[in-house]
Amino acid sequence: MHSMRLRSPWQVDRGDGVFQRCELPDSKQSEGPTIAYRRSFNCPTGLESTDKVWLIIHGWEGRIESLSVNGQLLDMEEHESPTRLEISTWLLRSNRIELILAATGEVGSRLTGPVELAIESLP
Repeated sequence: MHSMRLRSPWQVDRGDGVFQRCELPDSKQSEGPTIAYRRSFNCPTGLESTDKVWLIIHGWEGRIESLSVNGQLLDMEEHESPTRLEISTWLLRSNRIELILAATGEVGSRLTGPVELAIESLP
């Protein structure tokens, strides 16, 4: 399995409707009820029709309210950190991940670990 970290540039909206650049892990917790992250990336090159591409989120605080790839909402029920989701079906030449985290109780929300793509080559 080959993996690629989705490093900067991530963008974050801390509740004021304005996206700003941020680094992961995010050192600042949200102050509002939700925090939104997004990142664009190109499709990995050299993919075969039998390859599977996984999105791996290694750590977060709060609860994942929604996660979409190119506008396609992914099922996020019962996912714990770290989580791994297959996104092969939704990949385009140019892609966008959008992740919304919600605060839980007195705990704010933020991405606390890296996010990566993993390519699994099947025979």
